[in-house]
Amino acid sequence: MTNENPYSPPISKIADVFVAGEAGGSLASGIRGEYDFKIGDVIKESWRRTRGLKAAYWGGMILFILVVLGVLLLIMGIAMSGFIPNFSLGIVGEQVLTLLITAVIYPFMAGIAMMGVNRAVDHPVSATQVFGYFDVFLTIMVAGILVTFLTNIGFMLLIIPGIYLTIAYALTMPLITEKKLGAWRAMESSRKAITHQWFKIFGLFLLMGLILMLGAMTVIGLFWVMPMLTAMLGVLYRIIFGVELARDGSI
Repeated sequence: MTNENPYSPPISKIADVFVAGEAGGSLASGIRGEYDFKIGDVIKESWRRTRGLKAAYWGGMILFILVVLGVLLLIMGIAMSGFIPNFSLGIVGEQVLTLLITAVIYPFMAGIAMMGVNRAVDHPVSATQVFGYFDVFLTIMVAGILVTFLTNIGFMLLIIPGIYLTIAYALTMPLITEKKLGAWRAMESSRKAITHQWFKIFGLFLLMGLILMLGAMTVIGLFWVMPMLTAMLGVLYRIIFGVELARDGSI
């Protein structure tokens, strides 16, 4: 005889794994490649975790867009007002402008990425989280510039190196904001960890890209799949590197 109820609902393997190790991996184990996942399981969990994320995500994106527009309007206003005589961007000015926009964008994008990380361990998320990581502003800016520079060089070198680096550096920002790593260490930690299973992670991003394309066909679909991408990054980060909030019992 068995005490098992034949009519009990099936147990989710995703839930079992999550309950058994909520914090996920660790920095050291991730760099060694001691992690594994199924693409389908990550996609399913990412979809499930859009619940509780959508409002914060879109609220944060609106705040982010307003700030970027404000900076651009300020620059245009200075250019057109004659406040600076014979104002002209030129080549150097264009580079400075690019750096300024990068400096504004990346801390906000790091905040968006951390929404996904927090959601992956059921930690609360909010729209104002996009303002929560300016304490590592310089580190984020340096990493953003380096990642952009190196991936651009990679694309110029027969494209394939650029594709490799784009995927390999995908978790750089949460490593800075969540693990408080320096720019280069975060980039290399992300690259080394992802390289162990690069093709599988590339497949995950490829499938997520197809979902984004389908979602972009309708406004309602896009409303769901953009937060899903953020959730996917958070779930992947938890699996590879773990989340300290979950490890130290702060949740």
